[in-house]
Amino acid sequence: MEKVKLETESVSGNIKLINCSIKYWDFIRKLRNKNIGFVQQVKITHYQQILYMKNHNKDYKVCILNNIPVGFIGEVDFDLRLAVHERYQNKGVAKYMLKNFKTKKHTIGKVKKDNIHSKSLFISCGWKLSDKIGDNYYYYENGK
Repeated sequence: MEKVKLETESVSGNIKLINCSIKYWDFIRKLRNKNIGFVQQVKITHYQQILYMKNHNKDYKVCILNNIPVGFIGEVDFDLRLAVHERYQNKGVAKYMLKNFKTKKHTIGKVKKDNIHSKSLFISCGWKLSDKIGDNYYYYENGK
């Protein structure tokens, strides 16, 4: 477990990335459903989440801060998925996850063009803007 001083506010404590056990599947679903920053925004049911996570739980990590889940990060088919609970946004949690999560060489992070915070996050973690650009989003490559 790592002791980390998080950015912006005086939130500090023990932060770590852990394997995504069944205990956190609904946390991920709720955070995913609430987060409006995703490129494809669809509401996921509890049943859909169970089916999905049975196949992909090994592809995800959950970020725990002082024994509380605060975010998740995952990679499926070279596509990065990342979300932080609104209470813990802009405090360094996403940066911690992005820097400490092992991605494959050709992993892509899709960011909506108007999402200034996510663009800054990827750049600050060494990801490079790809030549490939979608209609409403940018692609960032992990540069590994």
